[in-house]
Parts: sequence; C-alpha cells; structure tokens
Amino acid sequence: MPEPTAAPKRTAEPAPPPAEPEEKFEEEEDTELIPEDNDPDLPIPDENAEVSEDQMAQANDIKMQAMDAQNMGDDERAVQLFTEALKCNPRSSILYACRANCLMRMKKPRAAIRDCDVAIKINPDGGKAYKVRGKAHRHLGHYEKARSDLQTGNKLDWDENAYQLQKWVETRLKAREDFDRKIKEKQRAKMEQERAEKQKAERQKAEQAEQARQREMPKGGMPGMGGMGGMPGMGGMPGMGGMPGMGGMGGMPGMGGMGGMPDFGGMGGMPGMGGMPGMGGMPGMGGMPGMGGMPGMGGMGGFDPATIQKILADPELAAAMKDPALMAKLTSVMSDPNKMAEYANDPKIKSFMARLQSVMKH
Repeated sequence: MPEPTAAPKRTAEPAPPPAEPEEKFEEEEDTELIPEDNDPDLPIPDENAEVSEDQMAQANDIKMQAMDAQNMGDDERAVQLFTEALKCNPRSSILYACRANCLMRMKKPRAAIRDCDVAIKINPDGGKAYKVRGKAHRHLGHYEKARSDLQTGNKLDWDENAYQLQKWVETRLKAREDFDRKIKEKQRAKMEQERAEKQKAERQKAEQAEQARQREMPKGGMPGMGGMGGMPGMGGMPGMGGMPGMGGMGGMPGMGGMGGMPDFGGMGGMPGMGGMPGMGGMPGMGGMPGMGGMPGMGGMGGFDPATIQKILADPELAAAMKDPALMAKLTSVMSDPNKMAEYANDPKIKSFMARLQSVMKH
C-alpha cells in the first residue's frame, strides 16, 4: 500500500498594507460652553396686536425699571419686568432683545435665541438682537451661526465687545476649515494617484496582451489566407503550360515571353510564357511555389526566402490580400480554372497580378 503523500504547503498571501490612521482635528477645548437650558418657554405676546400710545408709555416705564434691576444684578427680576412691558407693547423688538440679553446673563442661551428670533422678525434691522443671538450660539458651540449673527450685528450696530467675540469665533473656525481643506486636498491627491496607477496597470496589461498576441502569430505570413494550394494547371512557369484554357496570354508585360495577356481569348494555355525572366523559371508552381508567407497561400515552395520576404513585405500586395472580394475571386479561380475568363477584365485581378510580377522581377 503506497504511503500517503503530504499535501503541498500553501503559502500565506501577503497581508494588505496597513490603513493610514485617520487624521482628526484636535480643536482647542472651549471652556465657556453652556449646557442647553430646558426651562419652560417664556410667554410671547401677539406682536401684531394693536398698541395705544398709553400702552407704549406704560411699557417704556416698566422697561426703565427692568434696566435698573439689571444694573443691580437682579437679572431674574429684570426678566419679569421685561415680560410685563411686552404685555403692554408686544410690537417692541428692543424689549425682546433686552429680555434675551438678561437670559444670556442667566446662562439660558436657548431661551435667549427664541426671544432674538422674535425681535428680528419684528425688526430685521435691529443690531442688538443679532449680537445677543450670536453670543448665545457661541456659548452653545454653534460657531458657524455665531459668526453669521455677529458679523450681521456688527454691520448694523458696531460694538467693541461683540467685534472681539466675532474675531474669536472666526479664528476658531478658520483653524477647523484649514484642517478640513488639507484633508480634502490629501484625499484628492490620493485619488489622482490611484487613478494614475490604475491607468498605468491597464496600459501594461494591454501591452503584455499585444506582445503575447504577436508571439503567437504564425511565422512568415499574413494569417488567414486559407491555402492557395496552387493555381491549378500552372505546371511550372518555365513555359507556363498551366492555367488551362488561358489561350492567348501572349505575355504578362515584363514576364519574358508571356506575350501580352490579351483578353484571355481562347484560354489555350498561356503560350510562350518563357519563364518570368530573372526568376529562374518559378519551377513547378505547385502552389505558387515558394510563397511560404502569405499564410494560407499554400506552398510557394520553390521561392528562395529572400523572394518570399519581398512579396510579404510589399504593402500593395498585403493590402490587396486583405480585400475579401479579391481573395474570393482568386480562390474561385484556383478551384475552377475555367472561371479565369470570367475575371479577364477585372481591374483588381489585373492590378494584383501586375504587382506580383513587378515584385518578383526586382
């Protein structure tokens, strides 16, 4: 009983390169953030209500009391008084902005934002409401909103403290935006590199495939020409007894004694084809002997390699042999020599044969 053979060892696949650690923005801690307040909303009277002059005067008196309370540090009392003033004059944007300012002092940024929203709705040109809302957003960490509100507020009503806060927010945002821009540039560069490497790999693959195809091509010829086994009857071209019935082929010009190929008359036998001078007679023409190239064109076994190479290297012959109509006619003549008379005046046949003569003569 044969001993069991050990299973071949499997080589471990190389591990993929480790992923680059993701860069994270290390932002400086903001120690002045305020947790969002969840107190019940303060009343918002109808800002569209009609207000008499007496009500406006009364609201103004209460406002002054509220300001005094605020200056005394009693913000809770000030908020109550601003609320009473708003009941008298709910159309006053400044009363909402003042109450919002007190709410910010009490560390209630969400409630302050709500009052500022109403103030801006009543008067979009009131700078105080934008500045108070910008400060509230800054303490909630809403830096983009804070920047927008503070910039608008300072355009409408410039204030040194509000401007300094605006610059602080802009500086903080710029650091983050610069980091984000750097990350995007790195990602874009990486994508471009990967795309270039992919295109390079595809080009190399295509080049390798083309080289392999060239190596696999048959030597010495133009593939696919089928097999011109040998223009029947062309016994040997010294005297050219063949191509039966090709009567008065008095001579393909320049082919020694071939007389003239006058209209293929009686197709008698290509008389006088003395042997294509200079070609040693193209002995036997058993398949256009010697045309080892022109793949598929049978034997051409009697030509020397240099002549074959000249025929295959001729661009006109190569182009003609790519013409399927011409090759079909040549194949038809080889299978039935009697059809030569049918193509006696075919310009493509005449041109092909004339060029073949010319190439073989030189």
